[in-house]
Amino acid sequence: MSAATWNVVGLLLNLLGVLTLFRYGMPYRVASGGETSIITGDINQSEIALDKRYRVFGWVGVVMVICGTAAQIISSIT
Repeated sequence: MSAATWNVVGLLLNLLGVLTLFRYGMPYRVASGGETSIITGDINQSEIALDKRYRVFGWVGVVMVICGTAAQIISSIT
């Protein structure tokens, strides 16, 4: 691939990664463990699933930013 192609791929990955991080937050956010703000002793399974989804998409965003940066480095080297 040409340097321009690597650069465009890198920029698109960075854009998608940053937008994903804005939407889902960093993957190391404080998980609620299924508990609500009013502690009742009950565990909410939907909140646990939501925590997992946000953690997964947060890591996807981080990986996209890293891959985008790597693609831009490759474009600068070639």
